[in-house]
Amino acid sequence: MSQKKVDYYKQAKANRKREEKKKNLRKAFDYTILGLIALAIVVWIGWSAYDMYESKQPRAVAEVDYSAVSDYIQSLNTAE
Repeated sequence: MSQKKVDYYKQAKANRKREEKKKNLRKAFDYTILGLIALAIVVWIGWSAYDMYESKQPRAVAEVDYSAVSDYIQSLNTAE
């Protein structure tokens, strides 16, 4: 082997652990981002399904009796 090849091999061997650590860190980062994207898609689908379900449910209607308020206002007007 030529000296150039030997030097390259020594340098590659010296940097091997650092390069492996960098590669593993990048892989973990990629998997984390991929997991977050997948989670966001699942949450979005779940939210959409829940919204569709709720929109089909009948709405509760409340009826308010204002007769007591009307009587009170009318009594105030007649007192003047």
